Parts: sequence; C-alpha cells; structure tokens
Amino acid sequence: SFFRCQRSLLLFVLLMPRPLYVYSVEEAQLCDRVLQQHSSRSRVAHELVRACELPRWLRVVAPRKASEAEMRDFHSAEFLSFLQRASSRRQQPQAGRCCADSDDSSSEVAELDAAKEKFGLMDDCPLTAEIWPYVRVVAGGTLLAADELANGSCGVAFHWDGGRHHAFSDEARGFCYVNDVVLAALRLHARFGRVAVIDLDAHHGDGTEQAFLDNDEVLTLSAHQYGPGLYPGTGKVDEVGVREGRFCNVNIPLEEGCCDTSFVSVVCPVLREVHSRFAP
Repeated sequence: SFFRCQRSLLLFVLLMPRPLYVYSVEEAQLCDRVLQQHSSRSRVAHELVRACELPRWLRVVAPRKASEAEMRDFHSAEFLSFLQRASSRRQQPQAGRCCADSDDSSSEVAELDAAKEKFGLMDDCPLTAEIWPYVRVVAGGTLLAADELANGSCGVAFHWDGGRHHAFSDEARGFCYVNDVVLAALRLHARFGRVAVIDLDAHHGDGTEQAFLDNDEVLTLSAHQYGPGLYPGTGKVDEVGVREGRFCNVNIPLEEGCCDTSFVSVVCPVLREVHSRFAP
C-alpha cells in the first residue's frame, strides 16, 4: 500500500505540468534600478530561489513586454502616454532621476511637475528614465503567466517582480507604477468568467480592490496588517464592495505581531468559505 501511494505520487509529479517561473536577469536588474528604495530586493529574491535549487523543478521563461494597448485594459491612456513620454526624456547625470532638458522653459518644468503630482510620480514613486520599459516588463511578465495558466500549459505560475497591487488606473502609488494584478485578473476573467484574487501581503491591496469594487464576477480578498499609521490606511473588515460588487470584496485586517498559527486559523476558514460560496 505504501509503495502504491509512492508510485501514484511520483506519477502525479512526473505527469503534471511544471510550475512556470517568469524571470530573467535583465528584468531583475531593471527592477532593482527603478525601485532604488528597494535596491537589490529582486536580485535577492531570485538568489534565494536558486539557492534552494528550485529552478530544476520549474519551467523558467523570460518575461515579455506588454503593449500599451494591453495596459489600457485598466490604465488610462493619459497616464500611460505620460509615462512613455517622460521615459524618453534625457536623464540627469545622477542615476535613476528624470529631469527636463537644460533648455526647457520654466513653464515646461512647471507643467512637468504638475503632471508628476497628478499621476502620483513623486515621493515613493519617483519618475525615472527607465519607467516605461519597467512597467511594460512587469505587466508583460504577469500577463504571460496568466496566458500560460489560461491555456493549460501550467497549473501554477510565479512572477516575483509583479504583484504591484497599489497602483490605480491613473496614478502610481506605494512603489507600484502598474497594476499587473488587475491586468492579469481581467485577462483570466475574459477566459474563465468568475475569478478570485487572493492578496496576502503586509499591506492592503487597495488598487486591486478599487478596480473591482463594483464587480460581482471578480472577487478580491486581502489579508493584511491593519493599524494606525500603516499604509495605505484602508482594508477594514466592513469594506465589502459596492452596488453589484457588494460582498465580493473581502478584507481580513490583522494586528501587528500575528503569528503563523493565528494567521492560518483566521485566514484559511475564510478562504474555504469564499471558495465555496463564490465558486471561481
């Protein structure tokens, strides 16, 4: 009986599609250059994957670049157009900062500053010269994963440089310039209908929630730390969606210091109930 179980498990592992791992050295380096506040985070994450010898069990595929048309499925044309124009401007000698050309008039500089403020491209989301290739590869990598899932080439897909859940349709927020989560959910929704987005993060997935707040075919569930002064300040348990999307938006706010046992005991029953009732 033991050996039959072992043989069945081995056959299952051998016959199932290998999990997809969307990654390239070029993407990791680009992400680390653009997100200078999180310098080396992408490289370190991928080094941990490699140190655990996981790539031999994965199908590693380089991300592709999303088109502007694909990103317009969620993001406004005005926002994307500004990112593209700003990215092509000449850089200052200091790495990672974008500025106006030396002969720009003061009015053009003021216009640029106003646009940066309008689109949230300040403070934690500074405008950089590589922002356009960055948003294209982040969105493209996650859309690639969604497409591979949709066509049955894999049952699980990873894209560690994605998951930028704070970005709004026309505004960068919280180190997130493009909401690849929303783009992937829309892609999967077009293929399968009902989709559930499960967001497990220290911070509430406000951008993703806002995108589907009144949608009854895409459910969002966010389990996150919640408390005074913690970004983004949203994600209370009574935020349940609006209009058609009422009760298709689930928030599990957790206090600081929540341990593994508490997390599992609180979150897992909710996940099971959501899956049973919503049936994605």
